[in-house]
Amino acid sequence: MADKKNLIYILIGTGEKPLASYSHFTGEFIETCVSYLSKAKPNTSSEINIDGYCIYYNNENNITYLLMTSESFPKETAMRCIKSLKNEFNHILIGRNFDSIIEYGLSEELKEKLIMKFEYYNEHPEVSN
Repeated sequence: MADKKNLIYILIGTGEKPLASYSHFTGEFIETCVSYLSKAKPNTSSEINIDGYCIYYNNENNITYLLMTSESFPKETAMRCIKSLKNEFNHILIGRNFDSIIEYGLSEELKEKLIMKFEYYNEHPEVSN
């Protein structure tokens, strides 16, 4: 998997609590990525390299947008994906209380958006806009 330009895992969460996540793959990386939710400092971005993979995250207003990619996945594409995730999340929240995400099943609506982003960015790793 490391030799391909893959987006491996996509996650939106807060604190230690994932709100929605998606991957075609299975493995220990899921627990590793979830552990970064509690490590993400408020209003920061970071890139972590682990055994041929990269974890990118952006924390904004206590929400963490996180991607795990193969090492060869373009960083610019990962950053565009995170920006797109933030836009989708904010769009879903318009007029809704943040706590309603789980209470009213909005996590499923969010997961559907993650699946669409996951598939798009895996099919177009060299996106330019």
